[in-house]
Amino acid sequence: MANELKYGALVNLQNAYANWTGGFLDVADNGPTGTAYEVSTSSTATRAGLSGTWKIASVTGKADGAIVTSGDLIYLVNQYDNKPSYLDVAEAAKYPSGKYGS
Repeated sequence: MANELKYGALVNLQNAYANWTGGFLDVADNGPTGTAYEVSTSSTATRAGLSGTWKIASVTGKADGAIVTSGDLIYLVNQYDNKPSYLDVAEAAKYPSGKYGS
């Protein structure tokens, strides 16, 4: 099928907040201490080249090209600046109803 998500795929993740106007998951320099980047949303998936591009990677070692199936554990690996980095949380959220932040 042409619509299957596969490991190794490069994707842009759009936030559905406020009728899909929440932007695209993105990274920027100057993340919290001990992190490579800060994570937020941007109005475009290509704000700074590949800053909004994420590779789907398998936690359990499935090869690129294999189909992602329901229940699989995945990593989201950002492709910004030729320095792949994993989506992670590092501290408490900066707003009362949030759980974690970048």
